Amino acid sequence: MYDADAASVAFMDFGGHDFDQPVTLSPSKPTRAFWQGVMHVALDDLAALVAPKQVVICEGNPLGAVPGKNTEHDAQIYESIFSDEMPDTTFISAGNSKEVQNDFIGLATVLPKLTSGMKIIRLIDLDDHATNDVAEFKKKGIHVLSRRHLEVYLYDDEVLTALCASVGKPEKAAGLIAAKAAAIRDVVVNAGYPADDIKKAAGAIYNVAKQMLSLTQAGNDAPAFARNTLSKLIKPGLAVYSTLHKDVFGT
Repeated sequence: MYDADAASVAFMDFGGHDFDQPVTLSPSKPTRAFWQGVMHVALDDLAALVAPKQVVICEGNPLGAVPGKNTEHDAQIYESIFSDEMPDTTFISAGNSKEVQNDFIGLATVLPKLTSGMKIIRLIDLDDHATNDVAEFKKKGIHVLSRRHLEVYLYDDEVLTALCASVGKPEKAAGLIAAKAAAIRDVVVNAGYPADDIKKAAGAIYNVAKQMLSLTQAGNDAPAFARNTLSKLIKPGLAVYSTLHKDVFGT
């Protein structure tokens, strides 16, 4: 709005004032320093980081004043998977699919103002989006996972095989993959969920994996297991890594 007509909007900065005393506020010009101050309030320590070359805005509960148990869940997983290969990329969870699509909290608009040349990618899950809708998203520059959601990649057979090998029990891989298939059948038959909705079967798969492989300190529930254990197994050289890399970055 300011770029289109500077007189049509006023930016008021309430920071740095003692409101126990009379204060006269005047509109602020939206300079780089102004936006850095705004982002410091909205994003806490992100504003103080060395500016990344690329920011991926993905789904997930965003960081807030009172962090939830699974705050930044998706962002943490993407960071774990890609941080070694792409250290200049930062991932931020920004709400549900519609909130990411519509840049609800303004990240895609504001972040490039902090650093010239910063690339912004908006990324959403496939969920039940129709093919035509996915094509429209891509025309708008919104990237869409080729699988329903992140859990489909995390519980891929390749990753479960790597999990078994990582704890010295490669012979357990076939049994764990069979248990995964049984957990999926259960949620399909008994709850009517789609066969690719791995998120609904994740808890059962996690419990079987923990028991079958005698896992300890691998995560106290399925989301923590995904963040702390499974994400670290998706590495270059795996087909699932290549697929996810292409889905997220387009290459």
